[in-house]
Amino acid sequence: MNSVLSMRTATPNPSFEARSNGKPPGPGRWYAYIFTGPGLASCRWSRLNSNVRPHTGAPMSLELRIPPPVVALLVAAAMWLASAWGPGLELTTSIRITLTIIIAMPGVLFSLAGMISFRRAQTTMNPMSPERASALVSSGIYAITRNPMYVGLLLDLLSWAVFLSSPLALAGPLAYFFYIQRFQIQPEERILARMFGAEYAEYQSKVRRWL
Repeated sequence: MNSVLSMRTATPNPSFEARSNGKPPGPGRWYAYIFTGPGLASCRWSRLNSNVRPHTGAPMSLELRIPPPVVALLVAAAMWLASAWGPGLELTTSIRITLTIIIAMPGVLFSLAGMISFRRAQTTMNPMSPERASALVSSGIYAITRNPMYVGLLLDLLSWAVFLSSPLALAGPLAYFFYIQRFQIQPEERILARMFGAEYAEYQSKVRRWL
């Protein structure tokens, strides 16, 4: 039997309470009005699957579209190309390697600590679907930064810029910072705020977005 699916911003309507188990749609949430039979008697309100994002009519956004590790790899490649075009810094190989390790190691540790915290909480690590989170992780490394894995990637890009010894390459970490903040972190924060409410607001007030 075919289903007709229409989306709208739902507001409570008493006439539909009997068909939604006594729970009419909450204001400001996206629901699907699903016609599963030939008449209104078989209609029901159902919250949309977490994979479905409401269409706003705006052009396709880059929000939550590209995994942050892929963004970091693309930026790293662009940094390498930029270093080949511009002048380099006069640094000995030993200094370059030493500074690279000093900056990269904390980045690796931040990322690993973030993944371990998520694994212990048994929640998703998929950055493309923050709505699948089953718990708000606020302990361990998440008591220091709200985004340890993104901090880790940023430090790794900084270490790569040092290794390349190119002033132009320093634009890479800046580009990554602004891209991730606008198209990854901010959308995540909106979703988590809806999911965890006051608990997440309190966490935001205590722990910084980056460091």
